[in-house]
Amino acid sequence: RRDPDGAAAGRDGDEGYVCCDASPDDCPAAACESWDKITALAYQTDTEAGWLGFHPRERGWSIGALELDPSDGLPGVALFLLELGLATGERMYTDLARKTMVGVTRRLATAEPGVVTVDLRTSLVELADLGPCFTDPLLREEIGHAVRLTNAAGGSDDPQSPTATSMPPQPRP
Repeated sequence: RRDPDGAAAGRDGDEGYVCCDASPDDCPAAACESWDKITALAYQTDTEAGWLGFHPRERGWSIGALELDPSDGLPGVALFLLELGLATGERMYTDLARKTMVGVTRRLATAEPGVVTVDLRTSLVELADLGPCFTDPLLREEIGHAVRLTNAAGGSDDPQSPTATSMPPQPRP
């Protein structure tokens, strides 16, 4: 947002942003309100969820499905939804995180060489590290499968990492 004078104000030099005036107690409600709107924009089936986003092209932008980019793709969406679900106790967010992870694993299973990066694996390991905090076995399975796929595709220097092997493999449909 802009400051009251209309000038772009910055945080850490980022022009156009001002720190939120909300108290820490207001943040979960504000996050839920924002994500309720984003959730409404999801393309969902009974098992998978995804969103459209803007993608830079050589000349301009295009609109397409969010992909595997760890910072502004499906893994980041899943991580935020999972954290929001854990913070609020609202199952709808963890359910949507699981559906989002189905999309992540589907894309990982058919990913071109070079798509799986250390950054992507790190993002998925962050999700896996939250495993003890949630009880949804399907979500745990999806995250574990995604980490194993990144290891198999070369997204890790250590394919036998504890995080990757702590979630036992499950048969895939």
